[in-house]
Amino acid sequence: MSDETPYGLMPGFEDRVMVYRRLRAKYGTTLQCMVAMEELAELTQAISKIVRISKKFEEKLTTDLGEGIVPPAESELLAFSAATSALRGEIADVIIMLEQVMMISQIETDQIEDMIYYKMRKL
Repeated sequence: MSDETPYGLMPGFEDRVMVYRRLRAKYGTTLQCMVAMEELAELTQAISKIVRISKKFEEKLTTDLGEGIVPPAESELLAFSAATSALRGEIADVIIMLEQVMMISQIETDQIEDMIYYKMRKL
């Protein structure tokens, strides 16, 4: 375990350990793991929404090609902007919960990096 990145957290975020310890003490390990699963499900939904909106853009471009490209309506751009903002929030929530799961499971960042390297070589 590195002094700079306790419990495998991103560098520079040692204060998170105290927050995570407080949350674990207050809610317990089981509940925190359940919340992690819920956050992963919410990320899945946010990604699905981005895919749906992007698909609509693609369909519109394909449909409008014969008449020239018609830019997306302002409401469509606002919907995409809101969806990407929600996606950023869900990614942050998942990272927070994964850091807690790593801490609970005593998994270090270097162990994850090793696994990523191993899996990337198989691609």
